[in-house]
Amino acid sequence: MRGLARADADSAAVALLVRIAGERWQAAAPDLSSVFVRHEAHALPGIFVLGASAPTTSASKAIAAAREVMRSLSKAAPTLAEIERARNAELSELSQRTMQTESIADRWLDIETFKLALSGDQMDAIRRLSAVDLQRAAARLFKDASVATVVVGNYDQLKAGLGPTVELRREKPDAKAAADPATPAKKP
Repeated sequence: MRGLARADADSAAVALLVRIAGERWQAAAPDLSSVFVRHEAHALPGIFVLGASAPTTSASKAIAAAREVMRSLSKAAPTLAEIERARNAELSELSQRTMQTESIADRWLDIETFKLALSGDQMDAIRRLSAVDLQRAAARLFKDASVATVVVGNYDQLKAGLGPTVELRREKPDAKAAADPATPAKKP
């Protein structure tokens, strides 16, 4: 779904939401592997992505669990325990990035390009985040959001598992469907 711009006031809150959404999704669907949740922010609004590998038979359950995670985050604030775990992980990662000498130029360019606060100010912003801030950011992201869902796997198994209400496409389009309907037929 659509994300926020890198310089958005809620970008620090979204960084914590990424971690909380990942934890919740993993807990709701334990058969998932290679789970990732990320917010790809740019100068313009980026994208918020949830992804994982799952057995084909569990695809519909994984999709439903992801949607429930987004819905629950937009309707109610995360717990204090979730916020603290996410905050500590984010602060640790920021601290490690700050210590890496090769990333000094990258950080400086990001600060100039995106008009970001200095690293210490970013860390303070994360420390000051409250449950209300996270819920506000989640509502901006998830409430009434247009969500694109992409599932890759065996067509027949997915069709059986996801049901008739989901549009499925084969890897190779049918010959009839591939023909361009806008091109008129040749006359003899």
